[in-house]
Amino acid sequence: MRSLQDASASWQDLKQYKNLKDLQEAVRLDGGHSSPAASSGLRSACWKTFLLFDSVDTVTWPKTLASSRSAYNSLRMHFLSQLDNQDELSDLMDDEADSATWTAIRKDEELRAEIQQDVDRCMPENLYFRQPDTQRTLLDILVSVSSKRV
Repeated sequence: MRSLQDASASWQDLKQYKNLKDLQEAVRLDGGHSSPAASSGLRSACWKTFLLFDSVDTVTWPKTLASSRSAYNSLRMHFLSQLDNQDELSDLMDDEADSATWTAIRKDEELRAEIQQDVDRCMPENLYFRQPDTQRTLLDILVSVSSKRV
């Protein structure tokens, strides 16, 4: 794992790019060689920038991050609350269960099991992806996004 000083230096390197196009050019692979931006520890910052932000102006990022995290938390509560509370749900559903609700719950469980299999296979050589907290986070994110799209 990188030191805090190395991580801070990488984030400072990000400031040299004036717009998204410059950053995209910097991370583009040339002839199979790793780009300077990716090899200098900016890979995670680049992914976050391309996926979440409209600019490389980090002043605007906290508001966008807060909004994005809030949206994820809402999705997580909506799609994962049933799966997280299986015992309570089955007590409630015993008396008043309709087949459509149970069918939806079983479909969600199957999706979660399939995604769990993929998470278990994700980068087995990297200890970070073997950590239970990391696997749980990946599973929750992927289930939430997949459920939203189904």
